[in-house]
Amino acid sequence: MSPRARRFFGCYLPLLLLVGGCASLGLIVYGSQIAFQMVPVRDTAMMPVLEPGWRVLVNNTAFWARDPEPGSIVSLGGPAGQAFRRLYGMPGQTIEARRGVLYIEGEPSRIRDRAHGQLQDFGPLTLGPDEYFVLAEDRAAEDSRSWGPLVREQLYGTALFYMPRGSSALYPVDPTPTPQGRRPGLSPPTPDAGRRGAGKPEHDPRTI
Repeated sequence: MSPRARRFFGCYLPLLLLVGGCASLGLIVYGSQIAFQMVPVRDTAMMPVLEPGWRVLVNNTAFWARDPEPGSIVSLGGPAGQAFRRLYGMPGQTIEARRGVLYIEGEPSRIRDRAHGQLQDFGPLTLGPDEYFVLAEDRAAEDSRSWGPLVREQLYGTALFYMPRGSSALYPVDPTPTPQGRRPGLSPPTPDAGRRGAGKPEHDPRTI
């Protein structure tokens, strides 16, 4: 082996492998942060499903290969920044509210939610080919009624899990709770859950 070859295999090749390995690791970490993201809840619009101070794990790849699903809780770009709302109206659909009832395509909405407050009349509004209509669980909060419909690029992903304030456990965000308004298998965490043992899920949470 020539002196030049010895220098290459003895010094330069390990260095190149080290640099390449670090670059690959950096790409993996960066890619994982693009695909999944922890997003804080900043408003009360989605209470009691999501509360201020909670952090939500969002799947940012959810809409890369498939369409958003009605009833899902989506992370979106609103006028005040990233927020969470429930998806109701899909492209081409007509949506309206009459006497406190939400109608989609002329039929009462079958989307199950935990909405509270009076739903004021609006519409009818027919959505465009790339428009979506979202509502907050708190019917007094801002959503597509005040913002207007959202386009596809404003929908970032779906909410998968939430982490209550002061907790390291992840609990699933159920987009379609039971008609009684209680998430299957879950009791909402309470501030004094650690002292009273309340607010614990009926199944083992995922921890990080």
